[in-house]
Amino acid sequence: MSHAIRLRFPATAVLIGLLVTTPNRGHAQAAGAGIRLELATAVAGAAQAFRDGLRDFDNVTPVAANVQFAKAIELDPSFGIARILHAMTAVGMNPTDREAALQRGLADAAKGSSNELLAALAFRELARGQSPAANNLFRAAAAAMPGEATLAYRRAVTVLALPERNLADRLVAMRAFITTFPDFAPARNAIAYDLWRIDDRAGALREAREYVRLLPDHVNSHDSYAELLQWDGQFDQAIAHYRKAAELDPKSIAAPDGIAEAQLLMGRTDLARATLAAAASSLSFPGDPGAHRRIATTFLADGNAKAALAELALAAEAAKSAANPGLEALLHFQMAWVDQFLGDGKTTAAHAAAAGKLGTGGLVPQAAALEAAARRDWAAAHQAVQTAIRQANAAGNAAAAGNLEVTDALISVLEGRTEDAMAALGRGNTVSFPARMAMVLAARAKGDVGTAQAIGDEILALRQLALVNVNAGLARGIARGSALTGKKK
Repeated sequence: MSHAIRLRFPATAVLIGLLVTTPNRGHAQAAGAGIRLELATAVAGAAQAFRDGLRDFDNVTPVAANVQFAKAIELDPSFGIARILHAMTAVGMNPTDREAALQRGLADAAKGSSNELLAALAFRELARGQSPAANNLFRAAAAAMPGEATLAYRRAVTVLALPERNLADRLVAMRAFITTFPDFAPARNAIAYDLWRIDDRAGALREAREYVRLLPDHVNSHDSYAELLQWDGQFDQAIAHYRKAAELDPKSIAAPDGIAEAQLLMGRTDLARATLAAAASSLSFPGDPGAHRRIATTFLADGNAKAALAELALAAEAAKSAANPGLEALLHFQMAWVDQFLGDGKTTAAHAAAAGKLGTGGLVPQAAALEAAARRDWAAAHQAVQTAIRQANAAGNAAAAGNLEVTDALISVLEGRTEDAMAALGRGNTVSFPARMAMVLAARAKGDVGTAQAIGDEILALRQLALVNVNAGLARGIARGSALTGKKK
């Protein structure tokens, strides 16, 4: 699992799992000997709930895991490690409350064995985002409890937190891990995505198949394999495994998302919308912003700005009703982009102004720049972005600065200064969907139809698509030649 809300692979500290006292499916131990952790809880059912949660957690289904961890600490409020895992998987928990829960969990774990305390320390640091410290603690815990597969796994997964380490280093660590624990299924998931990232597609698919073989009854094994099949262009097989994932977990939104993505990539956006509509009616509460955003992306892929804007407007209303101003701001900003580059431009300034009023952080200067550009106040637009770029660079945030350079490039395209646009892209994040979109639009503005078509074809060939990524849909719509920014000049 890898998408923003389709979490197939543990890419962040919050998605790192924990250890077990005895093996269960998905955690089979090849090394049957060795010291394992002895949990302090003696309350009937608490340890089993913890193990059930751990199985989901290790296999990157944290919402399901959180339910089990909640059950464990309900049965035994002094179950320290379970409380730490519950805090790590509690989506939307207030940071102050999360830290308090982590501290209480650590204090309770200290009443058990020294090994339980060591493990609790490791996961507390991981929950805080302190991956280098966590790696050192996992190293010590794995040495103290060599029979615990998950401890050794976490040590391997967190290798990237160490200085001057890369995916190749982590793959070496993961290969060493599966030599000792060949049947620990979640490791195959991690290896599969790492292999894909270094462009070993055959190896990635092989490991994903092994993940399914080792853990055929878990939603994430089928979901991960389906996603990699989708990325490889094997859409029919991908849909089959997405359907199996839906069968295993009828409440999962990841499976219908994946089916719709594959259908969109096959050119069947009508089927994609039908799939999403069916899922929204059975899985979501009325007016779910996420459902509207996904459907909007399918309309954008068709180049239908009017229908996409209508869905995004519904999403914004739902976000407003849910008292989520951050999401509401983002949706207005996305509507401004869509209207500016794929629509008629009549509501761009209004949506940008709303985004600036409701938003925070880096969204504010980008909204101000887009609002100024809609008024054709190019100097104010560039000034807003350049100020934000300087601030990002001063803070050492190169990624934010790179994304802002893309925004500046798009403004230069609107202004008709294509050379300036290409210079900004040279300093920006050239692999992002907005950057690719800027390249297409700049080439068109210069009259270089061949280059525009070639880059557009590259966009349409990209299969790593998440429907919640509105920019991906917008880029696909523009790549199809559905709009030209010069029409309003």
